[in-house]
Amino acid sequence: MSCINEVTLMGYVKDDPMTFDGKNLVIFSLRTTDKWKDKATGEERMADEWHNVVVWNEKLAEIVRKYVKKGQHIHMVGKIKSSTYT
Repeated sequence: MSCINEVTLMGYVKDDPMTFDGKNLVIFSLRTTDKWKDKATGEERMADEWHNVVVWNEKLAEIVRKYVKKGQHIHMVGKIKSSTYT
């Protein structure tokens, strides 16, 4: 049985993407919102989640720099890679 590491996100870009390491690395934050109905009160609830997106591919980074801007609603597919800090 094979495994898949794929994530699909649709949300709003927090700020214009930032370029690092010359042209090869682009970073931006994406806000997604989870909506549900509270079982106890019946009220609609919402919670925002922020995702730090890192684009490593040079060609894709160029596209992101050119077309992705603050406040845009975007749909993206990628993979999750965890980082640790010391």
